[in-house]
Amino acid sequence: MMNNGWIKHIQWDFPGGMLVLLAVVLLIIAAVILSYRFSLRNMTGKQRFILTVVRVSTFTLIFFCLCDPRVVMEKKINLSGKRKIAVIFDNSSSMCRKGFSGKSRMDDALTYWRNNFKKAGSGYDFSFFSFAGGIIKKSHFSE
Repeated sequence: MMNNGWIKHIQWDFPGGMLVLLAVVLLIIAAVILSYRFSLRNMTGKQRFILTVVRVSTFTLIFFCLCDPRVVMEKKINLSGKRKIAVIFDNSSSMCRKGFSGKSRMDDALTYWRNNFKKAGSGYDFSFFSFAGGIIKKSHFSE
């Protein structure tokens, strides 16, 4: 049984992540403060403060737009119970032909199945199919 839900979050496209983003914003603030500190000397402190806030806000808004923020909706799927997997074996004549090793490709496929996937069977619900001319449902992989 699946318990589905939607997750909404904001996604940013800024290289370097939040640490670099914070460093760039701090750099912008420092550059603006320094530019007003050493220029426009005949302005009052209140005027410099207002111009600094306006310039920092403008740069931050432009920078924010360049980061391309957007709301992303993702579907969360919680799986409970066994996962269903369909296993399809090729029973055509080419699979039953003996190879250089003396074993057929079907023998190699079944050996690979036994050694790797049969052990993982506890968390999965396998359905087995074979095909040569058409698809036939099997009750077990060795049929």
